[in-house]
Amino acid sequence: MDEILKHFDEYQEVDLAYNKISNYLAQNLAEALSLNTSVKKLNLECTDLSQRALGFLEDGLSQNSTLETLNLAENALGDVSMKDMASFLRRNTTIRSLDLSSNDISDAGIASLADALKINKSLQHLNIYDNRISDGALTVLSDVITANPTLQRLNLGSNKISNAGVIALADTLQKTQCLRFLDLSRNENISDESVAALGEALKKSSSLRELDLGENKCTQTGALALAAAFDGDCALENLNLSWNQVGDEGVMALAEKALSSKSPLQILNLTHNGITDEGVVVIAKNLGANTTLDTLILASNKCGNEGIASLAHALGQNMSVRHLNVCRNHIGDDGIDFVAEMLKVNSTLEELDISKNDFGDEGAEYLAEALQQNATLKILSCHSNKTTDSGARSFVDALRQNSTLHELNLRYGNQVCVI
Repeated sequence: MDEILKHFDEYQEVDLAYNKISNYLAQNLAEALSLNTSVKKLNLECTDLSQRALGFLEDGLSQNSTLETLNLAENALGDVSMKDMASFLRRNTTIRSLDLSSNDISDAGIASLADALKINKSLQHLNIYDNRISDGALTVLSDVITANPTLQRLNLGSNKISNAGVIALADTLQKTQCLRFLDLSRNENISDESVAALGEALKKSSSLRELDLGENKCTQTGALALAAAFDGDCALENLNLSWNQVGDEGVMALAEKALSSKSPLQILNLTHNGITDEGVVVIAKNLGANTTLDTLILASNKCGNEGIASLAHALGQNMSVRHLNVCRNHIGDDGIDFVAEMLKVNSTLEELDISKNDFGDEGAEYLAEALQQNATLKILSCHSNKTTDSGARSFVDALRQNSTLHELNLRYGNQVCVI
């Protein structure tokens, strides 16, 4: 630490994460920050900062005119320390990204920050993931979003937010055009009611580009509301609905709208949503005309050979998808045959994850043959299937002729002993 402080002016990034910073060291760091004109990123994650130490740092940071990114995650700062943080934010004019995740902050702490956040005109990204904030904090943050047009990214995942708070936030999103990224993942009480409110907001919001609703309670009803948003001014490029309960009916409605030729969507994550072949067939149908989707994640669903056959056929024509993840499904050797035929003609796909399925050496041979012709795939993950040494040798032979594949993952969960 002393050596870092000695050469502080030589750095643009300083990473002190997972070191214990005492009050004495915090005081020295604060003095260095007050004089420094080079450091732009400071990582103090999990450094056991005390309230007094944060007070020292606040004094130093308030005099600093270059720092843009500050990470204070996992320090158990609590609500009282947010008063010092608010004082810093009132005076600072350079900070763009502030990470306060995992700090035991409740609604009271957010209330302390709110007035400062309304005044601060530099902060663009606020991360308060994994705290104790609830609906009251969202009402306060809605006022912040209205008053502060510079805030663009807001992480609210893994808190105690319910439908009432999200509905209040959705109402604000209809009236403002600044927020580009919103993370509401892992809030146990967010369900279709608030997802429907977000869907209405998305019809009118041309600013929100990324929405994370992973690990909530969205069913086909919520998916229908999100699908309808793509008929309006929805500008979403990244939608995460992983670990919800969308099902086939929900995904079919979503595919018809979110994967249409006019949709701006680039990343769609539907991991663990109970989607069967019926739903995957409709996804495939809509991929044919789609020109924007870059990443499709269907991991941990119930897709079998019929579904993957439709998807492979669509990707034989699609020219936009570069990343496909269908791990943890029910794809056997016959299904992999369709994937292999697609790889022979596809010139776009760069990453394919088919790990944890049900194919063996026959499927491995199909893939190996395709790799001899494919010139774009860079990463292929096949671990945790039923491949033996025979299938692995097929891959080895194929790689002698393939110069584009950078990574082939067979490393565990198969029956490969010697190649």
